[in-house]
Amino acid sequence: MYEKTIASLDTAVARIILDQVLDQDRPDFGGYFQPQQGFAGPSHVGNASFIQSLALAYLAPESLYHEDTDILERLLHSIRFQERSTRDTGFVDIPHTNFDSPPDTGFVLQQLGSVSHLLARSPDVAGVGQVDAVLTPYLRNCASAVAGGGFHTPNHRWVVASGLALVHALHPDPALESAIDAYLAEGIDLSPDGEYSERSAGGYNAVINRSLILIAESIGRPDMLDYARKSLDTMLTFLQPDWTILTALSRRQDKGMRRVPTNCIDSFYYLACLDGDEHLSAATHALFDRGGYTNAWLAYMMGIHPEWRDSPSVKGQVESSYSRHLPH
Repeated sequence: MYEKTIASLDTAVARIILDQVLDQDRPDFGGYFQPQQGFAGPSHVGNASFIQSLALAYLAPESLYHEDTDILERLLHSIRFQERSTRDTGFVDIPHTNFDSPPDTGFVLQQLGSVSHLLARSPDVAGVGQVDAVLTPYLRNCASAVAGGGFHTPNHRWVVASGLALVHALHPDPALESAIDAYLAEGIDLSPDGEYSERSAGGYNAVINRSLILIAESIGRPDMLDYARKSLDTMLTFLQPDWTILTALSRRQDKGMRRVPTNCIDSFYYLACLDGDEHLSAATHALFDRGGYTNAWLAYMMGIHPEWRDSPSVKGQVESSYSRHLPH
């Protein structure tokens, strides 16, 4: 499973670097050109996601790009572009929808905060100090801004809290801790049925479960994992024979769509390995075989837990016949 994930990551990096702007006379020098927008941008669906992928490959010993000097140079250029293209407020834009946006900067903190954690665990990799020297001031500046910002949708609370937690774990800051505590004090919006308030099994469940796992990992809040466990348990009952998932109940844009929830594979993987749960293991393997190996967050979970790289070894089974009443 690990080898195929890294091979997929290498394929993605080979494609990504073709779009990097290397003309130093352009204002988006260092960023990654997005054809649908006509320019490079710093959001979590743009430059920040590409930084995460390049860093994952650069730091993975089995990657073709491990300690590649060209990739290191590209990483440094893209982080500097990220800094230049972030507003003075400390927030990024998503040009097609959200401007000067604290929660979308929270997504960026997740992606680049995860990179920072991998850098901290890879002190012997060439160039790590150079990347950290450019990335850390950017993360701390954005985290300070996000701590005083807000959110748009229910899942954004946990994205923001997890992004702040990743930064706070490496660079303790009372202001970040206070903001994290304030968000978590609201209580996680999970119903007794195991549904978050957005009921987005094909979309935002993946975002929320990942966020709660990142919080649990980074600041020692294992209680957050219980919400992810309950959500995934409910998702198992929503899976169809073709591995698409029930989206008829969703209150978000995935409502009524046919989706195989490969976006959630990192959460299934994490808890399958942590708990040794055969049902979660079965879902992990099935989603992996259906494209889950392309998920960068799966590569991150494997990077942060190298002891799990051969797990889950037992495929297990998902219940195929059950009756369950969901009154909430």
